[in-house]
Amino acid sequence: MSSEEFEDFMESISDQDQKATEEMIREKEKAFSEGCIEGYNLLKEYGTKAIDSTEKKEAEEALNRMIGYFIQIEHYEKCSDIQKIYRKVFKKDPTPIFPNFGA
Repeated sequence: MSSEEFEDFMESISDQDQKATEEMIREKEKAFSEGCIEGYNLLKEYGTKAIDSTEKKEAEEALNRMIGYFIQIEHYEKCSDIQKIYRKVFKKDPTPIFPNFGA
């Protein structure tokens, strides 16, 4: 294999790796988005009862992540709804956690 062929081969592997990485990121984003929407729908339907059976630390982190996500996609009404429940349960203001799928 010549050095040029080797470089072409390495470039094709790099392209394949890049495409695979991008696909994995898209799938993570989609799963996270669907989870946030499902969680929001449960909160709208059941209010604070939706998180009663969840460990408080996990629920707190989940709500902070949901708020961060909805801020990023500019769904501020959902942020407000989640924030009300958060304040009711945890007696403090939330600290949004913004998703970063590329890291």
